[in-house]
Amino acid sequence: MGVSHGGLNAIYIASAPSDVFHNLAAFSPSLWVIESPEYLPDPQQIAGARRMVALVRAATECGGTTGFHCPMLPLTVFLSVGIPDWDVGEFEPLAEVLEAQGYPVEFHSVREGHTWSHWRGASDEMLVYFFGAD
Repeated sequence: MGVSHGGLNAIYIASAPSDVFHNLAAFSPSLWVIESPEYLPDPQQIAGARRMVALVRAATECGGTTGFHCPMLPLTVFLSVGIPDWDVGEFEPLAEVLEAQGYPVEFHSVREGHTWSHWRGASDEMLVYFFGAD
């Protein structure tokens, strides 16, 4: 689970085959970092973002129009983002690609944008989605 850059890290960690992690919660993940690392302020951050590219793309660019099939990871996905103009971009296509690959996905687009009120407000939905209402 993570927010913003932490959401990107959560996706990166979940993209690696694991016997440990099976739930992925990404709140406003900063996937722009791997698409445009040149906007990062530090050469080490740029190098780190470039190391993430292959693994994240392998998990997020499967199926759909890419025609690229990826091995199924044992993941349940919760993805929450603000509306595209107020947050980190459009994520509905990513949710659709993951669903087309057979992943259980809960996707929320909210009006709060890239804020703690958004992430805090979606935390209850995430916990209920993963663990039920009890």
